Amino acid sequence: MPGINGSDLEKMFTYQTPTPEAKERHSYIDASAQSFAKDILDNVPECPEQTLAIRHLQMARMWSNAGIALNHDKL
Repeated sequence: MPGINGSDLEKMFTYQTPTPEAKERHSYIDASAQSFAKDILDNVPECPEQTLAIRHLQMARMWSNAGIALNHDKL
């Protein structure tokens, strides 16, 4: 894994205006995560594991959208 340089930091901590394709991909990820979260709520009993599943899904959505935002030039 390559190291982080100054250009990477600037990109990581600056708002990345999404392209139309990136917006579409963000929407797809968001809708998919919301649908899966609903499935978890509907099928997993209320318990610590249900909460963890939702929290991890929330993190997966966040990192997926970050990957789109920070790498939209590779789409």
